[in-house]
Amino acid sequence: MNKKKVLFTGLGLLIALSGIFLAAFNQYQEEKDLTPSETITTVHELAKNGDIEGTKEYMDDDILKVFEKGTYWGGTYSDFILDYAEKTKFVTPIGKSLVLTGESATIDVLITYTDLSEETKKYVLVKENGIWKIAN
Repeated sequence: MNKKKVLFTGLGLLIALSGIFLAAFNQYQEEKDLTPSETITTVHELAKNGDIEGTKEYMDDDILKVFEKGTYWGGTYSDFILDYAEKTKFVTPIGKSLVLTGESATIDVLITYTDLSEETKKYVLVKENGIWKIAN
């Protein structure tokens, strides 16, 4: 009976430690710095999944302020992101076009729309509080 108690205690301790390790690992993954390319593709995936608040984490404060005050486009930030998600099929950052200058970066991105038309746009990103954010 004593062996069973020790075994169950050890097993319980192992499960608890595994849970703590997994929680710490997940926290590390969430805090991992994304590259400018990863930031662009992350925003695309968040938009496709309808995660409006999640996309805001990767947008420059100036972009968010423009939507608060109103834009020529006339919609809200949510409208803009949902429209983007509906019309955009893929975004493919062109890695060789990446230019890093201190706390800013530019990269060309091939955008494939749902009608399969394509265009290349230059994205500007800035690093705010250690996170790359889209600035245009």
